Amino acid sequence: MEIERIQESDGAVVKISGRLDAHWSDQLDRELAETVRGGARRIDLDMERIDYLSSAGIRVLMKFWKELKAIQGTFRILTPSANVRTVLKMSGMLTLFEGKREREAPARTEEARAAAPEELRAEDGRFSVYHVAPESRLALRMVGSPERLTQGGYGAADVEELTLPRDSMALGIGAFGTDFVECRSRFGEFLALGGGAITLPTDGSGTPDDQVALGDYVPKVQAVYAALVQGAFAHFFHFGPEEAGDASLPLSRLVAMAFSLCSAERIGLALIAESDGLVGAQLRRPPVEEDYAFPFAFPGVRDWLSITTERAYPRTLALVAGIAAKGDDPRLDPFLRPLGDGSGISGHFHAAALSYRALPSGLLDLPKMATDLLETQSIQGVLHLLNDTRDIVGIGESLFIRGMAWTGPLEMVPPSSLSGGAR
Repeated sequence: MEIERIQESDGAVVKISGRLDAHWSDQLDRELAETVRGGARRIDLDMERIDYLSSAGIRVLMKFWKELKAIQGTFRILTPSANVRTVLKMSGMLTLFEGKREREAPARTEEARAAAPEELRAEDGRFSVYHVAPESRLALRMVGSPERLTQGGYGAADVEELTLPRDSMALGIGAFGTDFVECRSRFGEFLALGGGAITLPTDGSGTPDDQVALGDYVPKVQAVYAALVQGAFAHFFHFGPEEAGDASLPLSRLVAMAFSLCSAERIGLALIAESDGLVGAQLRRPPVEEDYAFPFAFPGVRDWLSITTERAYPRTLALVAGIAAKGDDPRLDPFLRPLGDGSGISGHFHAAALSYRALPSGLLDLPKMATDLLETQSIQGVLHLLNDTRDIVGIGESLFIRGMAWTGPLEMVPPSSLSGGAR
């Protein structure tokens, strides 16, 4: 079978010829998957020269019809051959795939024009920005003492239970369980977004665990330290390359974009994006008091901390939660680390890598997106993101190809101000 792909502004035409049987279905699957990964939200499949279509081929067609429909895209078959038309008609699927390429775009209403994003172009990418609630402020509460990570470890008195409803975001060191005793062997990196929480236990299993809000059920984490954010995000934006194959965007660039939208000294930022490789670290042992010997001195650090030596989890979907600040802030400095050389911006971000799925366009709801992904995709890893500036061996920072972000200014509040705080 021969395959030819023609890129267009909003999608692609894929021309195929020959037999679409079990053998060649795998090749078409890979080609269509790569087309979707390249940002196409419309695929027109030209099957005029296909002389045989098997059940395996139909499964591939259905797979991408469903995938594109889920992200408000389209998958159509143009000029099907007589054989293809007969097989699809007999299977009851012809009407799913039929469509004309030329169609007049519906007139945009005043409401639609008002809801249209602000389109920004830069040398390193494009941004579609929605100013959802420009006056909104996110409430930030700091929990625990991050300094204890290098100054003796944590005990039962340091643990605080955090309730994480759908309007919250959080990150830090914690575990799922009822108290310190149950969690003492599992404390590790965690993050929470939109009613979904993910932890990386340090009990040797290496397997991330998650909880998702359902009905009246809300995830809870036992945290030794954390940043807890709650409220409505002020801005939402999509980002991506100007052209397929253009360079990906570093985390610091996305943080800088968030600062430019928020006009604030402190921001919260949530990302759901296709990763081009994550850079970070993860605890290998729980940082509890017993047998704790200041692990961040060489060579003992290797027993306590895993650091990426090359970018990890490329071509996955990354769920990222974090906070960032400009300049010095005594209340936040122990929690933050520099993001980019000379930028004056510091931050703390955690990421969970999930199996890849194409992302929809338009204005999107974070709780719905986050919980849906956790229910359907597999979690591959969790990292505390770093900017690795080590001489010679440093690999820089995490990179992202395309995705979406929610951001807003942060205001620090006392514990009692957050309904999603300790219980």
